[in-house]
Amino acid sequence: MALSLCGEAVYGVVSKVLLRRHSPLTVFTTGLAVGVLFLTALTGSQVRPDRILSMDAASLSALLFLGLGCSAFCYTLCAAVLSRADVSEVTLTIYLQPVFGVLIGLFLLNEPLYWRTFIGGAVIFASVTLALSECLPGKALEPERMEALVGK
Repeated sequence: MALSLCGEAVYGVVSKVLLRRHSPLTVFTTGLAVGVLFLTALTGSQVRPDRILSMDAASLSALLFLGLGCSAFCYTLCAAVLSRADVSEVTLTIYLQPVFGVLIGLFLLNEPLYWRTFIGGAVIFASVTLALSECLPGKALEPERMEALVGK
């Protein structure tokens, strides 16, 4: 899990650098191609065309939704936003993933919502909102204020 979080952080920073010279679609497509090559080498024998062709319609639809909707669309959108915003602003929104995961599970899968989950989601949402309110234009901390907060 920690490796995944570090990878996501590196992805955001490297994407921001690449977006200075390339379009969001180019950055995403290249990143996806590198990922496909790496995962194909890693899983090799498990990825076989006959397994994909033998999937039923529901499985193929789910696979297309994950690939086109959740990956292609969302990561291209993220790259487009990243080309216009600071990495610190964009990466903070990653903390909202579990909140939306719980809500989608609640409405689409009829999963239960417990009080502790609701409170945790509210804390996450409030924390991200508070952190992003400091990222708004004109709200940046001056160096003197930053030193006072974190020490010298």
